[in-house]
Amino acid sequence: MGGCFMTVRRCLLFATFLTLGILLLIFGILVLHPIYINICETSHAGAPQKCEPNNVLYIAFLEIGRRISHAEFWTALATIFIAVFTLTLKRSTDKLWETNKEQIHLARDEFISSHRPRLIVRQFVLLTPRPDQPLKITFAVINVGDTEAIFKFIAAEAALLNGRYWEAPGIDFIVKPVSERPIKNGQRVSMTIQSRFNITADQIKAVEQAALIICAVGELTYIDCLGTERRTGFRRNYDVSTDIFGISPNQDQEYQD
Repeated sequence: MGGCFMTVRRCLLFATFLTLGILLLIFGILVLHPIYINICETSHAGAPQKCEPNNVLYIAFLEIGRRISHAEFWTALATIFIAVFTLTLKRSTDKLWETNKEQIHLARDEFISSHRPRLIVRQFVLLTPRPDQPLKITFAVINVGDTEAIFKFIAAEAALLNGRYWEAPGIDFIVKPVSERPIKNGQRVSMTIQSRFNITADQIKAVEQAALIICAVGELTYIDCLGTERRTGFRRNYDVSTDIFGISPNQDQEYQD
């Protein structure tokens, strides 16, 4: 920016000095050393022509006055003025439009940043366990934020906890793409997760005796309209006596970014 400014400044100084030099040259030639030209008036046939010497500067002014007195001159001048005015107006309009677009995008980005989407999970329901079948759990995902949430990935499953450890095959932390449509403010979608193993009759009995706990474990990854990535994690433990999934008090397991 500084280099461009210096270049323009030098150009202006050069143009100023050049103009002054030309004016001084004209002044020296026409004033200090005036040049005269004979102007002869047209006379009748046989009569001598009447010639008078005139300063060349005076002659130049007369010629300029004669030129600009024609209608074509003013038409051309008006055309040039309109063209310059139109070009200036177009540049100003384009610059104003670009500025307005930047302000609109900035306001949109600020709105999305301060009115982010937020996904929560609710209404966990355990489908009746069947021997030699995978465990299945349904739940709802609700956007309680102010803007649209776009699903990206999910890592969630039904698992068995023996009090301290996960029953084989453990927890799979590999995320998978989500094909659900974007979810707007106030909307909800229903999801189903299942175990990667078939529960046995003995394990069902252990669940009924509270020796094993059925858990819904997972994490949802989604983005807002600016591409900011956010996550919602959950860990719900099934209570046989109430048929309700309780929320884990551990913040590392229950969170919304």
